[in-house]
Amino acid sequence: FPSHDIRSEVMAHLAIAGRRVVVFSLEMPAYKVAAKMAVQVFASRQPSRSKVEKWSESMAENLCFLDLTGDIEPADCIRLVRYCAHELGTQHMLIDNLTKIVSADNEHTEQQRRFVAQLHRTAIDTGMHVHLVAHTRKPADDEKSPPNRYEVAGSRTLVDQPDNIVMVWRNRDKERKQSQGDLGLADKPDIVLNVDKQRHADFTGHVGFFMDRGAYRLVPDYADRAAPMVTL
Repeated sequence: FPSHDIRSEVMAHLAIAGRRVVVFSLEMPAYKVAAKMAVQVFASRQPSRSKVEKWSESMAENLCFLDLTGDIEPADCIRLVRYCAHELGTQHMLIDNLTKIVSADNEHTEQQRRFVAQLHRTAIDTGMHVHLVAHTRKPADDEKSPPNRYEVAGSRTLVDQPDNIVMVWRNRDKERKQSQGDLGLADKPDIVLNVDKQRHADFTGHVGFFMDRGAYRLVPDYADRAAPMVTL
């Protein structure tokens, strides 16, 4: 279960709740993101075509996918974000991911800082919540513990500017052991979200979830199964 499953699940919940959402994945074609989201919405690997079409029609005003993969210039991305805010009335925009816009190496630290600063300024000016995906550096402990914000790849200033930072950790040790028939870690979370920064709220800390692999969805307990987000 790739971590982008979590991103699309969050965006689906927001759209169903009535928010205007734009999903901009530079890594995956829009039709694949939409297909994965349909599985999550109906909690089924094979939702009926009629239900998917009805749901798509009901989301016409709330959910938009930008179909562009590959690299994009920082200035073009900022212009696109402003267009979505002003012309589409977008309230939440997912951008996946930073390395498709600015290189994460140490030679581009000023470009990274400038882009995130402009994106933050745009979010403030428009009132839109921008969900920017970034990756971590290669961990020294083989991913045995959840990362913190200072492990984000790129300039250290990247984590100073956003209002909120949530780190996603996948329990690969559990996955490896279960693939070998060891179920001793069944009650350990599959995914841990480290809410590492909230500028306008008090809570920070780790929240564990389990993955319903059949629905690509997070659930609170290992015995739980995801329920459909909508009833049609």
